[in-house]
Amino acid sequence: MKNYYKQWILLAKQELNGIVIDYTDPEGNHYSEPFCFQNIDEAIAYGQACIDRLIRLKSKSLIEAESSTQAISC
Repeated sequence: MKNYYKQWILLAKQELNGIVIDYTDPEGNHYSEPFCFQNIDEAIAYGQACIDRLIRLKSKSLIEAESSTQAISC
């Protein structure tokens, strides 16, 4: 089952032990999670939480890179 969240693609798949979630960012980078879930809603909610975490980390990295560049150029 394919879903979209904040321009990312979430792909939930049924496997032997349950439902797994994979996601792809807008640049095409693919991420997989090692966990299985009992229902699709749990899998999608977990994928959305992972996406939110990655977005925050990327934003934080960009802010830190900008501030270190400004410090170097002074």
